[in-house]
Amino acid sequence: MEVKRDKVLSVVVRKPATKGKESVPMICLQGHLDMVCEKNKEKVHDFEKDPIELVVNDNFLMANGTTLGADTVSPWLQISL
Repeated sequence: MEVKRDKVLSVVVRKPATKGKESVPMICLQGHLDMVCEKNKEKVHDFEKDPIELVVNDNFLMANGTTLGADTVSPWLQISL
């Protein structure tokens, strides 16, 4: 796999498509190690036990009313439906 680290120490790993699947659109997975437990005032959510509810908003996968510090809009994260 191709691995790159940028100047702010983000790591990007690219895995080639499985043979015969080269024309299938790519998918991007993003993750991080820290957790920022923030939520909108109206959102009822217990970060100790409630799972993060995911929604698709304008072709972007996001947390619904909460954040893990990774809901920044990035062209990498746009998905096709």
